[in-house]
Amino acid sequence: MTNQSPKISNVAWYIAAAIIIAVIVIVSDLTYQYALPNSPSSPATSPSSSGSPSAGSVIIAIYAGELSPSVYGFGNSTNSITSPGPIYSVKVRTTVKVDFENDGTMPHNWALVTQKTSGNTNIAFSKSQIASAGNAVPVYGKATTTFVANKVGTYYYICQVDGHVALGMWGYFNVTT
Repeated sequence: MTNQSPKISNVAWYIAAAIIIAVIVIVSDLTYQYALPNSPSSPATSPSSSGSPSAGSVIIAIYAGELSPSVYGFGNSTNSITSPGPIYSVKVRTTVKVDFENDGTMPHNWALVTQKTSGNTNIAFSKSQIASAGNAVPVYGKATTTFVANKVGTYYYICQVDGHVALGMWGYFNVTT
């Protein structure tokens, strides 16, 4: 008499191993992201030690580029460009420094505006713009600006180059109390 026990096929083992590995990778990534004290996707503000009305200051790195011929976007790094871009939040009266890098294949710019429309020139705060639609940052170019987010609200950051908002080059920028 032979002892016959049911065998699980190798395919089932491979699928189970793939699921376990995927869960480990996802949990590790989420743990890493939440452990970062000043993640660029949700910049933290630090209290001002000067006693000035500023709520602190943050530095935001923003990268511009194309995901495909018909989808453009922004990200916190060259490898994290998405459409729409990441959401940023700061407290009112925060001094914000934006370090912008164009990693795309064509000129782009960055502007914080009141409405998400292509070519919008309704700048939300004084100096909250890098370059312009007609004089954008060249491919692999870098630029910076510093401004004070002095009014509570939800704003949009966009690339003002004609048609780029419609292709996904925008994101939310929240100023809270």
